[in-house]
Amino acid sequence: MSNSQNVQDELSRRYRKTSMVVVAFLVLDVGLVVLAFFASNSIYRAGDRSIVGGLWIAILVFGLGAFVIRRTRFAAMRLTDIAADWTNMLRAGGVAAIVLIYCYPFRGAWQRVVTQLADKQ
Repeated sequence: MSNSQNVQDELSRRYRKTSMVVVAFLVLDVGLVVLAFFASNSIYRAGDRSIVGGLWIAILVFGLGAFVIRRTRFAAMRLTDIAADWTNMLRAGGVAAIVLIYCYPFRGAWQRVVTQLADKQ
């Protein structure tokens, strides 16, 4: 099998997995919207309107930012330049690992949130 065929096979395999992840996120999104629609009366809590407005602004900024990043960061020439310099990939991988470790949701933190929510009800 030629190298070109191996690359194409790997590309189609990864694309298929990525498509499955995206579809899973879309199904989860629709499920959460349906849950919110039918359970809105039981999960509604009055809150500060300024916080809600800030959240909507953040949602808008992140949504638009996703489009901008997609157009600029994933251009073919940009990816070729990044892949050619392995130190950037190593550094980016290190930063990603640090962020994942820092943001890891420890069980104690989850327990505190559940306890606080239970106390408020």
